[in-house]
Amino acid sequence: MRFVAILLMASAVFAAEPSAYRAGNISGADSYGLTESEKAIRANKQAINKLEGRVLALEQQLSRMSDIVDALNQSNRTYAETITNLRREIERQNETLKENSETIAELQGLSARQDALEKQVNKALGDQAKNQQKLAKSLEKIAKKDDNGSKEKLEKSEKSDKKSDKNSTKSDKSEKSEKPANFDNAKPDELLNEAKAMIEKRDLDNAYNRLSYLIGKKHKIGETTYLLGVLYYFKKDYQLALKAFARSVSEDDKARHMPVLLYYSGICNERLKKTKEAIEFYESVLRLYPDHSVAKGTKERLDKLKS
Repeated sequence: MRFVAILLMASAVFAAEPSAYRAGNISGADSYGLTESEKAIRANKQAINKLEGRVLALEQQLSRMSDIVDALNQSNRTYAETITNLRREIERQNETLKENSETIAELQGLSARQDALEKQVNKALGDQAKNQQKLAKSLEKIAKKDDNGSKEKLEKSEKSDKKSDKNSTKSDKSEKSEKPANFDNAKPDELLNEAKAMIEKRDLDNAYNRLSYLIGKKHKIGETTYLLGVLYYFKKDYQLALKAFARSVSEDDKARHMPVLLYYSGICNERLKKTKEAIEFYESVLRLYPDHSVAKGTKERLDKLKS
């Protein structure tokens, strides 16, 4: 036990003594026996080592910051492109809105003009309907006058035509009047077209037979009575022509033949020496149908009556 104690005491003494290897070593942190210059060198080295550590840390931090800056720059470029694209889209949308606004303004203008035109058209149609009703009444009033006398004239005209047919040559027999009974198996529209062609050729008797048959069957009364009026006009029976025209107007006052019907009505009144009525019909043609082909002839006749 005493020997162990002695060993422990010797170890403690040796441990307390400084190491010979650390004497004069300026690199060690716990060196001893240094001169003032060596101490300063050691302190400088230690400071330099600390600075190098700090520089290294700063370089690493700077590298990280550089990466962050690069990432930010990339993000900024992306944002810049996005902003540019958004600006372009906004400009495009603004252009579209401008165009749409202009289009809307144009549409509103067109709608306003359309409304105005519709009002004008409705007014014109209303005036036209009133004028045509007035004309129909005028035609009916004129047609009622001397109705019996006109029928007698027509009967005389038909008798005269039959006499001339009896005295005609064989080559003319095909042009004789056909009896209505022969039309029972015929198609009404075909008879109507035949009547039109016959009136153009002035084959008035055969046209009359077809029209009479169609009127009896009540086939397209507005058109058949109009053609009958034209037939009487060419027969120079202006009173019966006016009567037929009046019935046609009462059946259909918006028919395509209305301008010609009014024109012929004016001529019929003019031939009957009814100047006031003739002027009324001519003025109606020019007012209601200024662009129709009969307008020119109508104006010439009207100017002549008024001169």
